[in-house]
Amino acid sequence: MRYLSLSSLRVRLVLLVFASIAPAVALILYGAAEQRGYAAVAAQENAIRLAREVAADHEQLLDGARLSWDAKKQGPCGLNQAAPRERGRPWCRALRCSPA
Repeated sequence: MRYLSLSSLRVRLVLLVFASIAPAVALILYGAAEQRGYAAVAAQENAIRLAREVAADHEQLLDGARLSWDAKKQGPCGLNQAAPRERGRPWCRALRCSPA
């Protein structure tokens, strides 16, 4: 037990080294924790931005589908199937869209 007494030069030097290294280790750990917090905030902001972009793309896709659906409802000449009087128009006959 003679080697562990505080009067030993070796023990005092080891304690001095630990005391001098402790603030640097504390600063490193604090900086890492702070950087982890910044990374979490950045990841959350990135996820929100990405979700908004996906929502905008989805909205454009739905608009395109609506337009396509409306065009299909119009019929082969772009005429509404609910308006049979339009089928006899000259431009429709020229496109051979009028019923035979």
